[in-house]
Amino acid sequence: MVSVLLAALWLATASRAIADDGAARAVASETASLGWSRLPGTEACATAIELGERVEAWLGSGVLVAAPDAALSLEGRIERTPSGYRATIAVTRRGGESEGERVYEHEGLECAAATEPIALILALLIDPDAAPSAGTDAAPSAGTAAAPNAGTAAAPSAGTAAVPNAGAAPGPGTDPDSTVSPLGVVVDLSAVFAAFATPSASPSARSAVHLRFLAGPVPLGVAIVGWLSPWSRASAGAASADFLFALGGAGLCAAPQLGAGLELSICALGEAGGAFVLGQSRLLPTERERVVAFFEASVTLRARVLDVVTAHAGASLLVPFRTEPWLASDAEPRLVSAYWRPDPAGLFVFVGFGFDVGIR
Repeated sequence: MVSVLLAALWLATASRAIADDGAARAVASETASLGWSRLPGTEACATAIELGERVEAWLGSGVLVAAPDAALSLEGRIERTPSGYRATIAVTRRGGESEGERVYEHEGLECAAATEPIALILALLIDPDAAPSAGTDAAPSAGTAAAPNAGTAAAPSAGTAAVPNAGAAPGPGTDPDSTVSPLGVVVDLSAVFAAFATPSASPSARSAVHLRFLAGPVPLGVAIVGWLSPWSRASAGAASADFLFALGGAGLCAAPQLGAGLELSICALGEAGGAFVLGQSRLLPTERERVVAFFEASVTLRARVLDVVTAHAGASLLVPFRTEPWLASDAEPRLVSAYWRPDPAGLFVFVGFGFDVGIR
C-alpha cells in the first residue's frame, strides 16, 4: 500500500511539472539538522552527506541546516545486527522537547540498499506530507526509490519505521553499551568437570582468550585455550596410577549475538600437550609421560552481567588422536594387560566468568 501511494504521488507531481514547465521547487515547512554516526562494521553504509543529499532530493534544497537554525534535530546511528543493520534516529524539537526514537531494521548484507529507506524515514520525520521534488535533476527518476516496487529491499514495508510511530521504542541492543561488541577480546576462566577425556571423571580448570572480529553477518574470531586436569586415577584391580593432563591449543569460532549482551560461541579447535604419571600403586608403568593431542568442538553461552564482566556455561566434545593403551609391569617383572586405554571421545562441562574488553 505504501508503495502504491508513493508511486501515485510521484506520478501526480511529475505530471504537474510537465504541465507547468519548470514550476517552483517544493520546500518542506520545517528545517532540520542531521547528525549521523556509523558504528564499527558499518563502514559501507551511507555517510551523513549522502543521506542529506537524498533527503533534499525528496524535500528540496535548504531543508537541512546547521543545528542552531533548525526547528528539528535528527540524531541517528547505524549498527550491525546478526541478520543485517539497524538504524536508530532520535528526534528532538527546538527547545529540547524529545519526540522519541525511530528504529529501522534492514535485513541483508548490502548496507547500501538501506540508504533510500533511511533517507525516506528522515524526510517523513521532517515533513509527514513529503513528496519528491519536481523539475530538478536531484529528483528521483521514475522506477527508482521514489516509486519503490513492493517487496524490494529499498522499500520500507508497512508497519516499520518508514511511517514513524511517536511511541516506538528502541529495538533490542540499540544501546551500544548494552551489546556484546563485535570487535575486541574476551577472556574466560572456567571450572570444568571432565569425563572420558581422562582416566576417571575429575575436576579441571580451563581458560580461553577469544579474539573477536566482524566478518559477514556473524562475528567470527580466534580462540586460544588451555586446560589442566591435576589429578585423575586409572585403576586395574588393586593397582592404580595417578595422572596429570596439561594441554593448550587454538581454533576458529563463530559468535552470533542472541540479544543485548548475550552471545553463543561455537568453536572448533586443535589441542596438544602432555599426560604425566604422577604416582602409582602396585604398578610399574612402561611410560610415565606421553604427548597427547585432541580435536575439540565446544559451545559456550556467554552473557554480560556487569559492565565488562561476563558469565558463561558450555560443553566441549574432545576426540583424542592417540588411543593406544598405557601398559605396566608387575613386581616380578611380568608384562601385564593395559591398565588404561583412552576413550574414543571425551566430554567437558564447564561454567565460569570472564571479561569482555571489546572495542565499542
